[in-house]
Amino acid sequence: TQMDKLIAPKEKPIDMQVDKLIEPKEKPTNMQVDKLTEYKEQPTTLKTVDITKVSALESFKKEWLFDTAKKVYSINKNNIIPNDIILAINSEETGWGTSGFLKKGSNNLFNIQSFDKNVPHIKAQDSKNMIKKYDNEEDSIKDFLNMVQNSKKYSRVRETIQDFNKGKASKNDIVDAIAATGYAENKKWPSNVKDILNRRIEGKNKNELLNLYNSLYDTKK
Repeated sequence: TQMDKLIAPKEKPIDMQVDKLIEPKEKPTNMQVDKLTEYKEQPTTLKTVDITKVSALESFKKEWLFDTAKKVYSINKNNIIPNDIILAINSEETGWGTSGFLKKGSNNLFNIQSFDKNVPHIKAQDSKNMIKKYDNEEDSIKDFLNMVQNSKKYSRVRETIQDFNKGKASKNDIVDAIAATGYAENKKWPSNVKDILNRRIEGKNKNELLNLYNSLYDTKK
């Protein structure tokens, strides 16, 4: 009887301990798997995209880009700076033609600043910057080209363009040279412009823009 009493208490605690150990390990595991599964599945359903809206936005971007390209191609006949770079800068600076400054009538495709209060301008809301106002968008293109061609600040840009024409530099190098002049306060500006340049101007819309360029010059002939 003493042996029975000794064995019984030893076996019962072991069974209870095993049950307690197994239950907590299995339950949290199941709960965690469920939570992970739910978390992964939910974002997938939330990422549903309205194709109609995307198509409309893409159509708007394309229409604005081609309209601006016609102006750039017509004015930059001497290829002072590659047209593709101008279009990439225009797209970044104006948000594909949706910027507040354009809507207020700046006609400024580059957000070129004015430092003279007597020159027509539009004041920025969150800073003391004055965005130069032009009679038309073509005038802003001419002003930008004049800046690239004659400003002391752009001497390195001109050197990089010369290197590009000799095959010693890339369009991305020209963008970096422009950024180095302090063109924009946004540190991501050069990467944003290069992204538009490589993905859209020289990527997705390259052939269409080339056809547009050829059609313009064929018509003039």
